[in-house]
Amino acid sequence: MAHLDLEEFVDEIRVNLAARKFEIFGSQGNYQCVECDTPDQFMSVLQVVRSADGIDEELDIVYV
Repeated sequence: MAHLDLEEFVDEIRVNLAARKFEIFGSQGNYQCVECDTPDQFMSVLQVVRSADGIDEELDIVYV
């Protein structure tokens, strides 16, 4: 079972359009990369990222 750390938040998401991947950086230095195999997967994740951007004013979205 995954451990949920309520002390860490997403600070920045780098969206790489050409590589269809998302790099997620946490407030405590953790990093996760989400690579999408298809354009549909990429668009689905991008929709979630854009929704989160509208909710969290401190979240930085960077397009590379």
